[in-house]
Amino acid sequence: MGNLDEKVKIDFLMAMTTIPAQKNVLPDKKKLGATAKQSLWTAAGIGGALLVIAALIWQALTAKGNPNPTAENLSPAAMVLSSGILVFREGLEAILVLAAVTAGVVRNKYGFWRSVLVGVAGAILATVLTWFIAIAVISSVSAPELA
Repeated sequence: MGNLDEKVKIDFLMAMTTIPAQKNVLPDKKKLGATAKQSLWTAAGIGGALLVIAALIWQALTAKGNPNPTAENLSPAAMVLSSGILVFREGLEAILVLAAVTAGVVRNKYGFWRSVLVGVAGAILATVLTWFIAIAVISSVSAPELA
């Protein structure tokens, strides 16, 4: 029994002290540059996300979660910021829906990419057309209080 324990100890020590030969133990400079660049983009993304979250929290606390650009006693800057946050939230919602649709296409391996892209292009076109129609309608209205 003693010989077996000694053999196990020797095998263990041999395994622990044997170091495999490694080529090039120094990191590749190109990989380090790519890693630093990736870290910078990650930090910028996290910083941007924190900025957006801070703006949404600020707006939720000051406007009780409901941006109303027509509220009384708002400065023009507050109206622009409130409207911008409202439009930004709607854009995030659109991106979320599009992400869900494309995730379903990818997961189920359906060949509906063309249909999804045609739908996205149609939505963008409808958005641009709606903008021009809204500008035309607002321009045609003679309302001194809007000036």
